[in-house]
Amino acid sequence: MRKQGIEPDVVTYSILVDAHCKEGMVSEAEDFVDVMIKRGIEPNVVTHNALINGHCLQNEMDKARGVFNLMIEKGCAPDIVTCNTMINGYCKAKKLDEAVELFHEISRKGPIPNIVTYRTLMQSMFQLGRVSTACELFRKMLASGQVPDLVTSLILLNGLGKTGHIEEALKFFQAMRNSGLELDIVPYGILIDGLCKAGHIEVAKELFHQLSDNGLKPDVYTYCIMINGLCKEGLPDEAYRLFGSMGDNDCIEASYGGTKADVEVRGGAVAARVLGFLLKTGFVLGHSSLGVLIMLGLIGRNLGMVLSLFENLSNATASLVLMDKGSVSRNVENYSDSGA
Repeated sequence: MRKQGIEPDVVTYSILVDAHCKEGMVSEAEDFVDVMIKRGIEPNVVTHNALINGHCLQNEMDKARGVFNLMIEKGCAPDIVTCNTMINGYCKAKKLDEAVELFHEISRKGPIPNIVTYRTLMQSMFQLGRVSTACELFRKMLASGQVPDLVTSLILLNGLGKTGHIEEALKFFQAMRNSGLELDIVPYGILIDGLCKAGHIEVAKELFHQLSDNGLKPDVYTYCIMINGLCKEGLPDEAYRLFGSMGDNDCIEASYGGTKADVEVRGGAVAARVLGFLLKTGFVLGHSSLGVLIMLGLIGRNLGMVLSLFENLSNATASLVLMDKGSVSRNVENYSDSGA
């Protein structure tokens, strides 16, 4: 570039700094900053943001804060991207107190926190079990005039559900419905999951059946939540019927790479192989129901272990013995006692 008589400007250097930082080459990025300063080109807010992000990605929060302080000393005012990057870095490093301190700092001096600032902090608060603090921050966000988007609302709903605050989650879910937000399957899945884990299976079933009334179809993830919930509540017949209805909503072939649902779908595929094995060995209908229970219990388990066991077993009885643990074991025993 320079050989052609074209001198790199601050934009060019900032792109180079950003690219190197994202590749984990922060030291090389700092070298570019030194070069540009020697050539009389002063780093701007974009350059500093890239460098701060690089340090945050490497969990080097002291160095990130050093760059943050340096840019202020040089008269380069941090923007909201700078502050959100720092806050996100602190949260990822589980340094929530530092993140909150910076939040209070920018609330006083600027720039004004935006929706990303609030939801980053809220998510970290929920992850660390600071539920009341997260809810208080949400109220502050509303008071500041910020309107929660779907992502922010899902963070609050998920945080409440995961921490067992089901009543609050139900109220907030209703508020989401009334707010005009266009709700897809995700918030329903979050709430159904929370209800199942809290043992409110009847409410979960009611919400699940409301999906069609709202023009939605349950996805694989939602089915798996309900099936697991029914099994844990000792309702294998309902779980079996629900599993059978998955094909009606085109869920049998679904696959979500890299997500929890993907693990569950593959778990169902492994379980189906086990069920097929049981049927081929001459099991009658009652015992095939046991196979279905095994299939339901396998969802989300250690698939490598299950496959290894399955490939080396010679009969269905051994498979039942070897996989006799946890809720699967209890459901199989209960179902056997009922005379199936």
